Amino acid sequence: MPNLALSRAFRSMLALSMLSPVMVEAQQAPVVADSEGIRVVSNALPPSGPTEWVLSSEPRLRIGTAEADADSGDQVLSRVAGALRLSNGDIVVANAGGYDLRYYTDLGATRAIVGGKGGGPGEFQALSWIGNCGADSVLAYDFLNRRVSVFGPDHELVRSFTPTSPGSPTPPAALHCDREGHFVVLGRSPSIGIDRTPYFRPDVALAIATTTGDLTASLGFVPGTEQYRRPNSVGPRALGKRTSVAIGGGRVYVGTADTYAVAAFDLQGRHVMTVRLDTEPEPITDEDLSAFRTWELAQAHRASQRASWARQLDEMVFPEYFPAYASLLVDAVGCLWVEDYEMLPATPRTWTVFSPNGALLARVRLPAGFGITDVGSDWVLGVGRDGLGVEYVELYSLVR
Repeated sequence: MPNLALSRAFRSMLALSMLSPVMVEAQQAPVVADSEGIRVVSNALPPSGPTEWVLSSEPRLRIGTAEADADSGDQVLSRVAGALRLSNGDIVVANAGGYDLRYYTDLGATRAIVGGKGGGPGEFQALSWIGNCGADSVLAYDFLNRRVSVFGPDHELVRSFTPTSPGSPTPPAALHCDREGHFVVLGRSPSIGIDRTPYFRPDVALAIATTTGDLTASLGFVPGTEQYRRPNSVGPRALGKRTSVAIGGGRVYVGTADTYAVAAFDLQGRHVMTVRLDTEPEPITDEDLSAFRTWELAQAHRASQRASWARQLDEMVFPEYFPAYASLLVDAVGCLWVEDYEMLPATPRTWTVFSPNGALLARVRLPAGFGITDVGSDWVLGVGRDGLGVEYVELYSLVR
């Protein structure tokens, strides 16, 4: 079966990074090439810790409000699926709860609202992703309508297309793009409906595509997100490893979180580098599981729901170790950002930044309740939540 062979090849490429790497001082940039020409960059944390990049103490811009105000024009955001910043400083928010895209000036004034609920041109039913994919065009993916809508710099709908899912007739599991107009598409596994084991990790296809949806290069199959089969559904395994993908700077980065290793591919689909950080796997303790159970049950709205969730948690078999990391992102200057894994959503996030050649650069600690969606040379954009769970899109200054 070709998918299993390709998956084994991907695992062996990551395993290669574990074999006799040349250890280097943190924040240097040496590279090791194996016999096949794949560079392996292995980073060690210095005893005093890496350099810290710092965010401003307060956001320099905050979009959103707890209550809509017709006089001021302030608007409540709901289920933000993404936020990005255009070259002129404007900010675009994918407001999935309102089925629309919202454009704001660099001062936070509303410039335009496009979309709406429905299946017509430029409308959304399940807005799940937006990307700045070149020339300040905004691409928005609707999972239920199975299409990507392309909006030009004047906020008007230009065209739409159906993205091709590699290796499967189902809609893609995830889309990512860079500012030069390159797409990377993560497919879904056909084995999800076949594999009957309660815990499994299906292989998924990964491919590079154009902004018209045409696939141009295959990265083969990679281990996908760990899954848990319930009696009537399949979903991500609690505390399990998730496959992350990011694109930028002429590279596609793929991480499976088995170890702290990230594979880098060029735009022709060739594996050209593996970035490593020397860390030990973190065991999941009984105290961790108790805290996780408490948090999960606190999300239940009814006693019957809480009782059902408690039974499911009692039946679950949890992994032995936490994932090596949570997600990947590439900033506007081509640096790779890797998010630390945190078990509980309220825990402040920390990201580790690597240069385009794989060397450790810095760590960035975020405010509590804030998650990154876009990073420039001197700013960080993301979604923050207050104590009541109200969402805000926030822009912070970044000092590198």
